[in-house]
Amino acid sequence: MTSLTVVWAIDGGDAVTPTWLGGLHGSSKHTVIDIGKVDRAADFAGTAVGCAYLHRPGLAWTEAWNLGLRHASTRWLVFQSGLMPLPLAALHGLLAELDASVAMGMVVGAESSGRSRIDALEAMPPARRVLAYCRARLLASEVLFDSRLRTDFAPIALMAAYLQTQASADIAWVGEAPGHWQAQALMDEPSAAAWADRATYDETLRHGHLALLRAADGAAPRWLQGLLLGDLQWYYTVDARERAPTVVVDEPLSQRFHALATEILALVDARAIDALLDRGTAEEVIRALHAYRAAAPSTQFRLDAFDHAQGLVRLRYHWHGPAPAETFMVDGHAVQPVHGKWRCCRFFQRVLLSERIVWLPIRGGRKLSLKLDGQALPVQTASPHGHALLPVSPAVEPLDLEALGKRFNPGQGGAHKPAAAWPWLKAAVLRSLAALASLRPGFARAWIFIDRDVDADDNAEHLYRWVTKNRPQHNAWFLIRADSPDWARLKAEGFRLIAPGRWSRLLYLNAQHVVSSHLDPALGGFAPAVHGPLMRWRFTFLQHGVTKDDMSHWFNGQPMDLLVTCTPDEHASIVDDQTPYVLTTREARRTGFPRHDALLALSRSLPANAVDTLMVMPTWRGNLVQADDPDPMASFRQSEYAQRWRSLLGSEGLRAVAAAHGLRIVFMPHPNAVPYLRAFDLPAHVQVLTKADIRIQELMCRSAVMVTDYSSIVFEMACLHRPVLYYQYDRARFYGGDHNWRPGYFETARHGFGPMLTVEQQLVDELAAVLANDRRPAPIYLDRMERAFPDRDGRACQRTYEAMLALDDPQAAMPSDR
Repeated sequence: MTSLTVVWAIDGGDAVTPTWLGGLHGSSKHTVIDIGKVDRAADFAGTAVGCAYLHRPGLAWTEAWNLGLRHASTRWLVFQSGLMPLPLAALHGLLAELDASVAMGMVVGAESSGRSRIDALEAMPPARRVLAYCRARLLASEVLFDSRLRTDFAPIALMAAYLQTQASADIAWVGEAPGHWQAQALMDEPSAAAWADRATYDETLRHGHLALLRAADGAAPRWLQGLLLGDLQWYYTVDARERAPTVVVDEPLSQRFHALATEILALVDARAIDALLDRGTAEEVIRALHAYRAAAPSTQFRLDAFDHAQGLVRLRYHWHGPAPAETFMVDGHAVQPVHGKWRCCRFFQRVLLSERIVWLPIRGGRKLSLKLDGQALPVQTASPHGHALLPVSPAVEPLDLEALGKRFNPGQGGAHKPAAAWPWLKAAVLRSLAALASLRPGFARAWIFIDRDVDADDNAEHLYRWVTKNRPQHNAWFLIRADSPDWARLKAEGFRLIAPGRWSRLLYLNAQHVVSSHLDPALGGFAPAVHGPLMRWRFTFLQHGVTKDDMSHWFNGQPMDLLVTCTPDEHASIVDDQTPYVLTTREARRTGFPRHDALLALSRSLPANAVDTLMVMPTWRGNLVQADDPDPMASFRQSEYAQRWRSLLGSEGLRAVAAAHGLRIVFMPHPNAVPYLRAFDLPAHVQVLTKADIRIQELMCRSAVMVTDYSSIVFEMACLHRPVLYYQYDRARFYGGDHNWRPGYFETARHGFGPMLTVEQQLVDELAAVLANDRRPAPIYLDRMERAFPDRDGRACQRTYEAMLALDDPQAAMPSDR
């Protein structure tokens, strides 16, 4: 006898395949509600099992499920989105054993089974979205899917609301390995589309989380709290990521979000929040959730880095409220942080708490004691296998510094996490090979310079050139692919080149310094948990461009010993108190960019008539091309980005102004735009140049003026004191989710090196005015350029080199204002 109906809500993206049709269980009924535009009834005709097809174009997913509820007649119901395999045999086996006291059955993605009265349930089993409802009970409860909620949360809300009406009934579950079926788990991360929907931050919280907790009338069961917190923590976890899609939340929406979060978290227990740690939620997210309540002021200390060479340890703790009185004692003597800061922990445009970060001097010490407001707190550090944080001593016991130091390897292995005990054989073999490689001439104590493995002409190349010329005692290598267009040029100049591969890996393991303008080479492709004892190099991040946007969500998780900064404002935005970066004056030094030494020298050597270019160089947009687009060229051509720049480059006004001042128009597209050059329909007088055609420094020095939008390349022009025009026709959208960039300290209107325009004709008029002013920036912009680059002295390479040497100098473990 058929006792189960599966309600399938589908749209035009779901293909009706023979495999899916063949997988339908003969003991089930199936109701397919198609909300797509095309009627596909013929695809379902003549199936081996009962399958009713309803075409309801334009219906919401939640409305389709509600329609299926009214259409079904069996005892049990399952609601499903999309056509995918389901473990119907396991579900039928479970339902056949259930009696009338069971309100819901589920298949969990593990080998487990159980049964519990709902009002005694501590936590929901880790179920996939295969939930079978007793139809009569569900209809009697009058609970329906709510179309105001985000689509992936609506089934969770329905389940929670329904179970609250069935407190005296049972819930049962059965295990099934999920390898042959796919479904989203109850507390999986929401989709990218959900984060782009503003209702996610308002209606879903208001009519979902808050309404469910209020319905519990002040006594929300533990399973409900855990279920809702498991979803709510995703908001903060995703917002903490680099280029998070949550940037769509503007200030008004942020206020509504935080008001709702305050009401929601007032209705849950503190221990339910703490329980998220066992599910892998980051401690900072848990502390952020506590911030809405009357939270305890601090967490325990975390000791997460040990600098053997400089005799420093890094301690961190989160804090709510006014700063505490700190007491740090080494062998009974008070010590002060050598470097330290208060980092703001910001979520959805609001600072919820602070993190204190200090580097303490412990050289020669044996015992370290720590107190906040006179109270000793426990200290955690990574376990010997680099897994969870473990306490290293009770709060009242001083730390044994000698034993603690053994937990951290020198170099990148220690800055990241301790080495694991396995796979020991692989690490042992590599250690032996590395030792043999050190016998090969030139590998010992290597300094490895790399821009990217595919090209050069960035800060690392220029610093390598300076080091080999001025400090030839160092064993310098430059890493680049042999098929790079820069290989032959560098080889002809005498660079000591090595290509990525097994030899470069062994070079890494004998390296003293790794220096790069990008972060990818920091670990050299090695895993600190396996190769930690071998990763003894210091990593210097030279940067590719001046940091003007908020990059903290990216930088904070990177293993860098030295970060080279360029401008005073950039430096302050990273190391100052209440900035979002974990980096302090220990890691960040304002030396200037090595490439700027050569840039200034080249510009001074060029005759005036060589400065003959109007450069147009826009950056990219993250949403211009979709991976599944059947005709990306057509889509790109129709985008506002292509239309705006095509119009500007092809305008008669731009051509006339450039011609009147003897300038050629050069368009340098972003590398991502190069495949779509045809979409710009450029006129013959516009010259296209890419990095393969010309070295970027030569182009900069030949440019009398630059037109860009958001690119940090404008800092090169500012260093040269050349005029810049910003064409930011889409500023609100760019920082509102189109590119997932987070605004930082740099505001174009306040800090920019030229006027910000949104209309093409205004841009052409401003260009004419700049060129008529003898190609000089207006005084306000020249003043900003001079303040941004106070050290145009050609000594950036030397300062960077000295900062690198200081990394292993105990006497240099002192704060710096540079």
